[in-house]
Parts: sequence; structure tokens; C-alpha cells
Amino acid sequence: VENILFENITIFEPQQWGIWIGPAQQSINGNPCKANPCSLCWPTVPFTTCKGIQESKYRNITLRDIYIYHPLGSPGVILADESNPIENITFDNVVVSNDIPSQFKNVERSKMFAGLNEPIQDSYTHPVKVWLYVIGFCILIVGLVWLVGFAFISIVRRTSRSGESAVSQEPLLQQREANMAAGAGGGGSFFASKKMIAVIVASVVVAAVVQKEMKISEETYNVQNYFSCEGVMNGVATGNTWPVPSCFADETGQSTE
Repeated sequence: VENILFENITIFEPQQWGIWIGPAQQSINGNPCKANPCSLCWPTVPFTTCKGIQESKYRNITLRDIYIYHPLGSPGVILADESNPIENITFDNVVVSNDIPSQFKNVERSKMFAGLNEPIQDSYTHPVKVWLYVIGFCILIVGLVWLVGFAFISIVRRTSRSGESAVSQEPLLQQREANMAAGAGGGGSFFASKKMIAVIVASVVVAAVVQKEMKISEETYNVQNYFSCEGVMNGVATGNTWPVPSCFADETGQSTE
């Protein structure tokens, strides 16, 4: 794809990405979240992926006088494989605004955009399939949490029972010494057990996954930054472009003309 100019385009309240330059985000089989090459569920559904294609080439692309009003999420994605980057891409007056101009606020959208009256339904992305995938993932997370909790409770009970059994068989003096040692040691043997270490590791992994997904969700709905800007060579932002993609050179205030 080369020598392309997108000009004089106004976008109102895009529900996902106002600008997408990169691999096809699509589904070509029964699993709508499988990456082919970019998952339709990316990035909101955990463990889904979207990567640039080594065989694809983007060169000499210009976006000029593009206005995006009141996006419901990040302005967009610019993504290519690092081994075959996008070459010479310019954003000239590509402006994202949280506000809608007054002359458009009371306009009926279906009249302004006739295409809104023609619903599009992809059989591979039927809402039922997407929800089944999401519900399945939620069940998996609940199951992992339940297993971690069950393992923790089992270890506590087993340790408690073994401790009670050992204490009941000791002479009184030995029992006192054991109690004093337990008070001073703080139950070190319990925390040193391999099973307890496994429970702690599993808990940390689950917490890390949850934290990562929360961070991704936050970035997805951040209007002030492009969600992804990777694999770009000689990217330039000019004119009144805002926000400037992170992998672009900021030359705003100038014009390519």
C-alpha cells in the first residue's frame, strides 16, 4: 500500500478506533477472538494478540484535515512489523477533540450518515459468540481463583492438624518449648513449605494478569494518546495535529503544503 492520501474526513464518536493503519483486525473462523492476523477482541479481551505482518508494506501515506469528534476511546492504532516498518507517513491537521461542534450537536446522525441505517452483521462476530468467549474467560478466572483459595485453605488445615497431632504427643515440657519456639519463629515451617510457595506464586501471577488488563483497559479509553504506535519509519506530525503519535516526529505548527 503506497502513495495514499486521506483528506477532508470528519468522524463523529467512533466507538473503537478512529484511525487504524496496520494489519487486518478480522475473524476468518468460528473463534472471533483468534488472531488472523489481528484479533477482533484485541486489546480488551485478555491473551488476544495483534501483530504486524512481515510481508505487508506501507509507504508514503498522508492523512490531512482529519477531524475526530468525541471518540469513545483512544484515537487509534498505527502498527507494522519492526522488520518491515511503515515508511514516510504524515499526519497534517489530524485533530482529535472531546467536544462536538455546535453546528453538529442537534443534527440527526442517520440523516447525516445514511450508512447508519444499514446494519452490518458478520456471522463470525455474532454477539452471542463474543459473549460466550467472554463468559468462558470469566469462568476460567473464577476457576483459577477458586483453585488458589482451595489450595490455601487445604494447606492451612493440614498444617494445623499436623501441629495439633505433634503437640498432643509431646511431654508437657517439650510442649512448652515447642510453643515458645513457635511464638518466636512465627510459624516459619508453614511459610517455607513448597505448597505455600506455589500458592503465593499463583496468586502473584493472577494479580499481575489482572493489573495488566486494567492497564490495557485504561490505555484503550485514553483519548489523549494513540493506543499503539509501532513499526514506523519517518513518521511526522504537522499543522495542528493533536495528539501527536508517540512514534512520530512532532513538527506541529508547520504544513506539508
